[in-house]
Amino acid sequence: MRPRRGSGASRPATPETNGERSDTLNQTYILLAGKRSPGNAIISSGAAAFAWQVNKGYGLSGATTTFTGAELIKFSVLLQLWTREQVEVEWPVFAELLGEPKTKAGRLEREARAAASRTTAAALGLPTPSARAMAISHPLLSELGVENVVVEERTQLTPSPTGLWTVEIKMMQYRPPSRGLSRANGTIPNAPGTVPRQEDLLDQKVQEARNAFNRAKDAAE
Repeated sequence: MRPRRGSGASRPATPETNGERSDTLNQTYILLAGKRSPGNAIISSGAAAFAWQVNKGYGLSGATTTFTGAELIKFSVLLQLWTREQVEVEWPVFAELLGEPKTKAGRLEREARAAASRTTAAALGLPTPSARAMAISHPLLSELGVENVVVEERTQLTPSPTGLWTVEIKMMQYRPPSRGLSRANGTIPNAPGTVPRQEDLLDQKVQEARNAFNRAKDAAE
């Protein structure tokens, strides 16, 4: 099925097309390694997860908990394309970011070169070549603290009877490790602490002065 001509063919509903007010969080594209995604981008399944170790003693109710670090955030990006330009021009350019680097060598040759590169690097005491993460930008991801990602999986470009083409990209946050071990100690109360009134502070000072006078009087007697 070939995509239709024109920008209005089977365009998915967005805040701009259904009359609703749009704001920053409704951004309809992502920036990946400086390239804007084609069509409409829908981000889902992103969640910040935190790892806790529960330390429970035998025969005891309750337990202590130790925070062992934040997990890497995984999420999905669904791209919706509805024009020929998006499918045939913009998508191939953007798709270059989602796979292995293009090369004319076959699979076996690539594997042999990679093995030789690792062997040479180890013999010379050099770091093994590795894949690089990509910068990503979208308000919903920024709210979760996601700034860099790697691609885990992407589906094929899939057509629908309405002329809408979709592709799903599964991504994982890239974040260098940092120390995150800490033990929970106490709780933060719901109600804010009360601020003493000026009268209460004055009464407290008067009482302290009386106590000091009585202590001095007793010492003199």
